[in-house]
Amino acid sequence: KLLAGKGATVTSISKSGTVPTWCQGEEWTDKVEWQKADLLSADNASLDKAVGSPDAVISCVGVVGTDPDILRKGNGDANVAAFSSAARGGKLQRAA
Repeated sequence: KLLAGKGATVTSISKSGTVPTWCQGEEWTDKVEWQKADLLSADNASLDKAVGSPDAVISCVGVVGTDPDILRKGNGDANVAAFSSAARGGKLQRAA
């Protein structure tokens, strides 16, 4: 919301590729490009198309629970896939 409001180009990647219900109708959502991709199952080409070549990546990806495999996939593998794709885009300068 903050970045979109400051004029940054913002892309949100999610399994649905749509505006979440909690913020539907808010003005800032029209300034965000909503992309559909599953970070754990998309092939590199599909993921790269969704991610593009960003200058920066801010990840809000993660899961909670006690199962080590689910935690590794949701908190580790999914983030690795996103950041690897961004790095392949060639312009990545900052990641958080």
